[in-house]
Amino acid sequence: MAMKSGGFFSRCTSLYFCSAPSASIPASFLFISAFALLTYGVDIVLLNIFRSQDINLKIECFHWFGLAIVLISVSFIGGNISSIRRELSVSRKKLQSSLKVIREMAIHDDLTGFYNRSHLMDLIESENIVPYAPGLFFLWL
Repeated sequence: MAMKSGGFFSRCTSLYFCSAPSASIPASFLFISAFALLTYGVDIVLLNIFRSQDINLKIECFHWFGLAIVLISVSFIGGNISSIRRELSVSRKKLQSSLKVIREMAIHDDLTGFYNRSHLMDLIESENIVPYAPGLFFLWL
C-alpha cells in the first residue's frame, strides 16, 4: 500500500508498520525506562539475598524481562508520538504563515496594493454596525 511521501507517512511501509526515525526516542523516555528496570532489578536481587525462600527467582526474572519489553515498546511509541507532535507543530506554523499571506492577498489589490472592493465593502458594513457617540456621523464617499 503506497503512502504519502514526506513527513511521518514516508516512514510507513504498510498500514500496520511505521518505522521510527533513528533519533525518535527522547532521552527522558529511555532514562525513565532504564531507571524503572534498574530499581526493579535491585529489588529482585535484594529479595533474593534477604528472603530467598519467599520468591521464585525464575518467575521474577521472567517478570523483569516482560517489563523490559513493555517499557522499551512504550519508549518507542512515546518517541514516535513526540516526533509526530514536533512535525505537527512545524506544519501548523507553516500553515499559519501561509494563511496570513493568503488573507493579505485576499484583501489587497495585486496591482496597486490598496484594499480591494470587497474588503472596503466589509469595512463600510462594519462601520455602519458600530454605534457612534452622539454628534458623530459616518461619511459616505
